[in-house]
Amino acid sequence: MTRIRWLAIALLLFVMARSPSVQAQTVLARDTANVMLNAATATGAGTSYAVPKTSPNSGDPKSSFTWYTVVTGAPSAVSDEIDCSPDNSHWNAVSTNTTAGGNITSVYAACLYLRANLTVLTGGTTPTITVFLTFGEPSAAIGSSGGGFTAGGDLSGTSSSQTVVGIKGVSVPTLAIGYLYFNGSAFVWQTTAQVYPGAGIPISTGSAWGTSLAEANGSFIEGVSGAWTVVSSIPIGSVGTAGLSGTPPIAISAAGAISVGTATTGALGVMEVGTGLSVSSGVVTPTFGTAANQVAQGGVITAGGPTGGANSIPVLTYNAAGQLTVVTTATPSIPATEITGQIAAGNGGTGIANTATLTLGSSNRNYATLGTGIEKNTTTTGAVTDAVASDVYGLFTSCTGSSGLFLEDGGTCAAPSGGAPNFPVNAKSGTYQVLASDFAACKTIPVASGTFTITLVASTSQPANGQCIWILNYGTGTVTVATSGQNLNGSSASQSLAPAPGVNIPNSMFVFSDGGNYFDITTVGSSAEVSVTGDLIAGRGVTVDNGSNGNRNLTFATVGDHIITSSSCTTTPNDICGVLTVSSSTTSNTKTFTTSYTSAPTCVLQPTSDSTAVGAYWPTVTATTIVANVKISGSIVFNYYCMR
Repeated sequence: MTRIRWLAIALLLFVMARSPSVQAQTVLARDTANVMLNAATATGAGTSYAVPKTSPNSGDPKSSFTWYTVVTGAPSAVSDEIDCSPDNSHWNAVSTNTTAGGNITSVYAACLYLRANLTVLTGGTTPTITVFLTFGEPSAAIGSSGGGFTAGGDLSGTSSSQTVVGIKGVSVPTLAIGYLYFNGSAFVWQTTAQVYPGAGIPISTGSAWGTSLAEANGSFIEGVSGAWTVVSSIPIGSVGTAGLSGTPPIAISAAGAISVGTATTGALGVMEVGTGLSVSSGVVTPTFGTAANQVAQGGVITAGGPTGGANSIPVLTYNAAGQLTVVTTATPSIPATEITGQIAAGNGGTGIANTATLTLGSSNRNYATLGTGIEKNTTTTGAVTDAVASDVYGLFTSCTGSSGLFLEDGGTCAAPSGGAPNFPVNAKSGTYQVLASDFAACKTIPVASGTFTITLVASTSQPANGQCIWILNYGTGTVTVATSGQNLNGSSASQSLAPAPGVNIPNSMFVFSDGGNYFDITTVGSSAEVSVTGDLIAGRGVTVDNGSNGNRNLTFATVGDHIITSSSCTTTPNDICGVLTVSSSTTSNTKTFTTSYTSAPTCVLQPTSDSTAVGAYWPTVTATTIVANVKISGSIVFNYYCMR
């Protein structure tokens, strides 16, 4: 019987050795989570694994395990399972999950081999399935949207919402402002504020803050008897004299005594302040005066006396010490031979050099009696009077004083030509060659109908500077204005007047000559449609009408252009300007434009407070968003401004 049993065992071992399904297989880990499926996106079985023994010398595989299904992408249907096999060839499901949100399941089964198998995965957005497997029965499984969670130990709550109530079996207190610490037997929230030492240099006792050393100007810190103290000086004897030496006049003895020699001529040293000087707090102050041993103060008059007048000058007398002693006065007498140059008229002179001849005539010149106006001089007598109109135009030839004449720069009188323009009417409805006389009279050319060309006067007969015409198109046709050998607004190209929006809102062109070329001012009827490319900010000077007043609506030529009618960027943020706030726990904040720009605009950030705490800041701009970025997380408010 024993021989038969051994033969059976040998045969079984031979068959197992020949079969590929039971040969060496990767063994699942006993004490860590095993990944059976890793973010699978299609149905099918995963890799098969051998079940580990309960101990290294045991022949029994572990039979109690927990498996976890983690789902992403929100699929509409999921079905996955754990398959068991005795020979790594024949498989049967021992546990199945059909919860689309994932699941946690504990299983007891005696299996030699295990694998995960995804059988259904539909719907969702790029869904994935990950399966973990651990051995042993968990006391509290981590939550998922499926069932299978049992609260206990350091966790409480439900399978979809767990709360940590302890750490390694020690209860955690309720959250509060402060920090958590372990006192040896329990966790405690510390809510008191940070304790700082007193002002100055902090001193620690090893377990608490001692009395800080207060700062004192010019003081030292000295360690005495195991304690620090502030002293105003340190005796040399307390630090020793080794390495100390003095340079004359300073000398240091072997005992540390410092002495300073007496000053002599050419040598530094101690000097005594004599009479007339006083010393206080190291500052030498002289005693000013004229008595013995007093100091004479420069720039100060100490003697009394006259100071001079309109016809006298002061005479100052000083003693040998440089002190002012006497002040007297003297009347100057200047000989005529000592006068050079000329005396100004304001000082009674003529203001004429003595080498010239001054002829005043026989009459007094009293300017105080003249009125405001032009001065008229009388020949030979030198008399002056106020000039009248005849005195002025009498200087020009051909002037009779009659009205209508004006003075020319050539010294003659002439009658004005042309006169003020009165824009006489010269209506046209077909092709027209403008005449020189039209410009001379500044004629108005109204057009009631027709599409035709009006040609300006040729360059060979260019109208004079300032002459003009006024073309008014209130019809339904287009009027083209052409040049003839000269430029119009710097270009030889023709310009057009579009049909009028209505007879009461014409389009017009005011053309004027500078004597060599033409220029024009073109006006468009107020109801003409306005096309805007870019951003338009409607302020006080812009009115956007809805069409109810006969005006056309404001339209935009390009999708993505912007119009802002509010002047307040802080109360009504918009795509042009507004406010971006970065909170204390982040380093950026994003504003999405209500209407996308056609391309990224140019934007700037303006901090509304000191930005030092957040370091650098900058905007990141696309056609759809502006992002306010800071280098260091912190709370700060920015104003933003965008323009394209």
